[in-house]
Amino acid sequence: MSWTLGRKLAAAFGAVSLVFVAALLVSITFSARADHAWDETLRLQKAADGANLQIQGIRAQMRAQARLAATLDSRLEQDFEAGVALSNRGSAAVERLKDPVVARISSEANRADHGHDAAVVDELFPAVAAGDRAAALAALADADDAVDVILAKTETIGGQHQREARGEQAVAPGWRSS
Repeated sequence: MSWTLGRKLAAAFGAVSLVFVAALLVSITFSARADHAWDETLRLQKAADGANLQIQGIRAQMRAQARLAATLDSRLEQDFEAGVALSNRGSAAVERLKDPVVARISSEANRADHGHDAAVVDELFPAVAAGDRAAALAALADADDAVDVILAKTETIGGQHQREARGEQAVAPGWRSS
């Protein structure tokens, strides 16, 4: 069978159209994968930003409590309370992302931080108000021990994000993966 020039052109146009459709489908597939990867990157960045805010709050508390013990100036209590508020905002930002492992670490650190906060308010603040340097230094030592634990917990969030970014299963320290 001999094809006419019109049929040959139509067949060639059809073949080229199929190639373009295939290329378009491949492009859409890769674009969707890239969009998903970008969304995941943004989610992890929000969690990292929240964790960093939480750490900044903890460090602000550490500075304020050290200055309180050093100067016995009760005006620095406001700086401590501002650090508490910053830490709470960071923890809330992490928990809003609904990552169960990271939210649990952040929540545990925040609970421990509230215990630490109570100790500072119940021990350090009264010692400062009384002008008792020895009691203030003892309260500071207790608070520093607690803050080291809290910071270590909070800083593990970054490691969890790195594992997730590499596609590994995120497992909190001390947890067993199933």
